[in-house]
Amino acid sequence: VYKRQDIDHPVAFCVENNGYQKSLIQWLKAVKVNAPVISYTTGLNKADLDLGLPSIALEFESGLWKIPMGDSEHESECTCPICVWLSEMEDYPLGKYNDTVMACLFAREAFRQSSGVETSSSGFDTWSFA
Repeated sequence: VYKRQDIDHPVAFCVENNGYQKSLIQWLKAVKVNAPVISYTTGLNKADLDLGLPSIALEFESGLWKIPMGDSEHESECTCPICVWLSEMEDYPLGKYNDTVMACLFAREAFRQSSGVETSSSGFDTWSFA
């Protein structure tokens, strides 16, 4: 994370603040990374229709996420990061793993908090990306 910040130029770091991850948050703040460090507590909020995982599905269906996939073909058993992510997204909530699904939630939360995007129960038409 620290070494890649000058390459990727993140707008924020979002870290789950449960258990061990609290030390990662402290370390990121101590080494003074070049972007805000946002802590995120997971719990019942994962199921929240406006801010939780169900809203991520609606965002994808509405075309609010743009994923640069490239033009290359992948074998059906491919385990590259893109294929792992696609598999976990398709299998959620019944899949064996959901790490990349949760990473989407953290990424969206970092974006929301660092950009001032607000959501409400009335839906996505209330978002302002200005």
